[in-house]
Amino acid sequence: MKRLAILTLLVALGFGRQRVQPALERPTPVEGIDDSGLVLRDGRRVAWGFEVPNAAQSRALQAAVAQGVELTPDGRAIGLVRIHHWCGNDSIRLHWERVDVRALLEFLPRAHFANPRFAGDLAWSNPLFGKHGWRVESWREFEFWCGRDPDRIWDGTPEARRR
Repeated sequence: MKRLAILTLLVALGFGRQRVQPALERPTPVEGIDDSGLVLRDGRRVAWGFEVPNAAQSRALQAAVAQGVELTPDGRAIGLVRIHHWCGNDSIRLHWERVDVRALLEFLPRAHFANPRFAGDLAWSNPLFGKHGWRVESWREFEFWCGRDPDRIWDGTPEARRR
């Protein structure tokens, strides 16, 4: 009985669950967001390439750029988004993902699991986009939309997670 109690306690505390925490290389702080792109603290701009009405009101975008953005050689802005694994049986305890900010903006209006509207950003009042992060099923949909395999994170190896 004592072993069962200890095992139950270890499971409840998250013993054995993985952390997925990629980092940004040399992140640049974001000073502002407007309908045409990001304004970086050093004065540079990253354009979306299309108009996004009320982009500054999008909590998904605010979350993605909150820790700054990494600029790729081809000019894309990469941010970090927390993924909420809501099921207690999930082997992932803490999960952050690198996301292309422009791809995120292109995807959100087409998302099946969450359909945000930038003016009121209703998605963040929906449980699928909540205070704990982007729900894992919506993130999986984004990964498939981008042509990546979301199941790579359960592989457990850093090489698999970069795929």
